[in-house]
Amino acid sequence: MRFAVALLLIVGGLAAAARAAVGAPVRVDDFGDNPGNLEMWVYSPTQAPANAPLVVVLHGCTQQATSMAPGGFEDLADELGFHILYPQQKTANNPIGCFNWAGEYGDPANLVRGEGENQSIVSMVESMVASRSIDHDRIFVIGFSAGGGFAAVLLATWPDLFAAGAVAAGVPYRCATDQQSAFDCMNLATHPDRKKAPRAWGDLVRAAYPQWDGPWPRVLILQGTADTTVQPDAADELVEQWTNVHGIGLEPDQMDQIAGHRRARYLARGAVAVESWRIEGMGHAFPIGRADPDHGCGQAAAYFEDRDLCGAYRALEFFGLAGEVDDPSGSADAGPGHGDDGDGTASDEGGGGCRAADNDAASARGYVPLLLLLAAAMRIARRRRAGRSTLPAPVRGSSGTNS
Repeated sequence: MRFAVALLLIVGGLAAAARAAVGAPVRVDDFGDNPGNLEMWVYSPTQAPANAPLVVVLHGCTQQATSMAPGGFEDLADELGFHILYPQQKTANNPIGCFNWAGEYGDPANLVRGEGENQSIVSMVESMVASRSIDHDRIFVIGFSAGGGFAAVLLATWPDLFAAGAVAAGVPYRCATDQQSAFDCMNLATHPDRKKAPRAWGDLVRAAYPQWDGPWPRVLILQGTADTTVQPDAADELVEQWTNVHGIGLEPDQMDQIAGHRRARYLARGAVAVESWRIEGMGHAFPIGRADPDHGCGQAAAYFEDRDLCGAYRALEFFGLAGEVDDPSGSADAGPGHGDDGDGTASDEGGGGCRAADNDAASARGYVPLLLLLAAAMRIARRRRAGRSTLPAPVRGSSGTNS
C-alpha cells in the first residue's frame, strides 16, 4: 500500500506541475534578442489546438503581466484555444513599469522598428512561433494605457507580423517622443497643439516601415468617456490616424449601441478596418462585464471596471476569434491573417468563467491516465502483499537478522 501511495504522490505531483505549466502564466527566460530588457510570460490554454492564434497582452503602468488576468483573457484562451504572450516591463527601464511608448528619456529607439522594446516583444513572438504550433497569420496585440500606447507602436512598426490590434486608453503612434510631450498627448483636450490632421497622423505610421506595401493591421479602439488620465480626445486622434492609414473617411459606416456604449465602425472595401468604442462613464480602466449581452467575463480589480461589456471578448470578436464574424477583414484588402474568421465560437454562458463545457469534459479526460496509473499501482501493491503472505513469518534470530 505504501508503494501505491508513493506512486500516487509522484504521479500527482507531475500532474500538478503539468497543470501549473498550462493553467497559469509561466516565465520564459531565454527567448532571443532582448534589447528592451523585458520579461516574457506565457499562458497556454488547457487544450491548445494546432495552429492556434497568439494574442500579445500589454499591461499598463504600475502593473505587471499577471495584472491583466481580471480582464478574463486566460479563461477566454481556454475557451477559444489561443495562446497569450505577456511581455512585462522592468522598473530599470521605467520607474513605474510603463512600456515606453514615447521613447525612453528622450531616446526614441523604442519607436523604431527592430529596436528597443518593440524588438524584444517581436523576439518573444518569434520564440512562441518556434516552440509552439502558432498560426503566423493570426497574431494579435491588445494593450491597456501605456500598453495601449505600445500596442500602437507594434501595429505601426510591425504590420507584417500583427494582423490586428486593440488599443485601450492609449494614444496615437508617435504622438510623443519625450516625457513632457507624453503628458501632453495624454491630455489632448488641454493641449490641442499636439493634435494633427488625419494625413499627418497616417504619415507617421507609414514612415515607421516605409518598405511595407501590404495591408495594414485592423485596429479596435476602447476608451472610457470619464477617463481623466488619458482623455477621450486621444481616441479621436487614433481613429483619425488609422482610418487615414486604411485610406477611408472619418464618417462611420455603421453605428450602434451595446449595453449602453457606442460602437462606430469604419469600413474599407466593405469590411471593418477600424472600430471605436466609447465606454459610457468608465474612467481609466479596461472594461469587463458579467452582464455583457453576448459573453460575460472578468472580475473587479484595479484598472478594471464592470461596465456590462467584456472588452477582451469584444477585441477577440473583432480579431475574428470569437462570435459570429462577418468577414471582418474583407478579401480585397486581406493580407496575412486578415481574411481568417477564426475557429472559435462563443459560449452561451456569461460570468467570469468564460469557459466552454467541452473544456471541462476535456479536463476530466485528462485525469484518465492518472487513474490508470493509480489502478496499476494498486494491482502491483496487491501482488506484493500476496507474495509476502505465502512466506512463513520470520522467527527472530533464525534468519540471521535481528529485526
